[in-house]
Amino acid sequence: MGVKYSELSQYVVRLEPLLKGRYLSRATSFAPGVISFRVSGSQFPRLTFVVEGSEPRFYLSETLLEGKSLETTFLDILKKQLYRAEVRGLSILGEDRIVELSLLASEEALFPKRRYLVFEMFPRHANLVLLDEERKVITAYRTASIEDKRPLFKGLTYELPPQNPFQKEDITLDWELTIKRYEDLEKDLRALRKKERFGELEKYLRSRKKTLKKKAEALSRDLEGAASRLDAGKKGELIYTYFGEIDPRAREVVLEGTEIALDPRKSLAQNAEAYYRQAKKAKDALALGKKHLAACREELADVESAIAQYEASDEEGLEQMAKELAIPEKGRPQAGWRGLSRSSLPYECHLGKTRLLFGRSAKENDCLTFLFARGKRLHWFHIMGDSGSHLVLKSEEPTEREIELAAEIAILLAGKEDGDVMHALRGDVRKGSVSGQAVVKKFETIRVRAISEEARAALKDARRAEKP
Repeated sequence: MGVKYSELSQYVVRLEPLLKGRYLSRATSFAPGVISFRVSGSQFPRLTFVVEGSEPRFYLSETLLEGKSLETTFLDILKKQLYRAEVRGLSILGEDRIVELSLLASEEALFPKRRYLVFEMFPRHANLVLLDEERKVITAYRTASIEDKRPLFKGLTYELPPQNPFQKEDITLDWELTIKRYEDLEKDLRALRKKERFGELEKYLRSRKKTLKKKAEALSRDLEGAASRLDAGKKGELIYTYFGEIDPRAREVVLEGTEIALDPRKSLAQNAEAYYRQAKKAKDALALGKKHLAACREELADVESAIAQYEASDEEGLEQMAKELAIPEKGRPQAGWRGLSRSSLPYECHLGKTRLLFGRSAKENDCLTFLFARGKRLHWFHIMGDSGSHLVLKSEEPTEREIELAAEIAILLAGKEDGDVMHALRGDVRKGSVSGQAVVKKFETIRVRAISEEARAALKDARRAEKP
């Protein structure tokens, strides 16, 4: 956390009323050393402890961390012991970087018992320790054996670590700046989680890109070689044209300024036919080489697009789309995988300075809504009561006119001239059970009575997006 004592004291004072009387449950591990709890009845539904790294911290968040939890024995014990734990207080222990949550927990819905969750916030050596009502250790993120200076394991009475001089400068806590800092650090955690779960996909794509680039270069060289042999047919024709003037024993002849090598072991007719065969092979190789090069460049463009799409996606979106896109949970995709390609990209047009993205197929709709448009405050549109395109305005604060135009374009994409359109925030949209289906939790209805020329012109200029 890197805070001074005065900052930590103020932080705890600010946090305690937000937690006191709330219930903690559903312990999850988003990444190694990142433990989160659901918080009941609060605008901040998540309490997170970050134990690993040089900046241990704990904070409340307005959003939940989606995706599968990393299962550990430590987490299993937290789930069992803190089944429904009421926060009774929050305090600092020993005037050090140690924060304690006093809890009244219902272990697996049995009788409430006092529990203490102690967070030792020492950079690179942080720990999270759960104590029972007698302040004996139930479990710890990091344990220490009896031979250590401070033993720490189940059944041992908890003792504070040796005190170090702690700076007590009188510093005023900047709450907003601190929270902003934690939000930025959480982006790094999300990137780490994505790499841990889907890093093999990225490795596969980058390796495939490298292979395809080398293949394209080799094919280009082969084509240059084949093109250079196309004039062999001309040499055969010249041999027949000057047949009577050529010495049958010659090893080389110059005809019409062209040097022609001859095999004296063969007749002139055989030399001419050899050149004809060479020209035909070069022509066939050129045609086949161009076909292979075009296919190689096509796949390379798809792989480069897939890399851009992977970079734009987050772990939650990739998890949601893993089955549909044939992304393996572990390891690399099968050779020739095209789960993400240019065919995954939505189309785009511009409404003023704001991008409007939309899909024209079930795959494009799914990739747009559940892979690329991850901002929960983005504006999402779909025609009412019919199948059609998903549309997303890439702005959290679009103008009223941009919203109207997006609704009009939703109608146009459905092949209609008027009708009702669903308008929702992306955070209220979840994936349905079949490809291209969306389930909308909350929305408003926009009635479109006529299509403006502005909307028609914008849709006419729509192009496949080069990036999500």
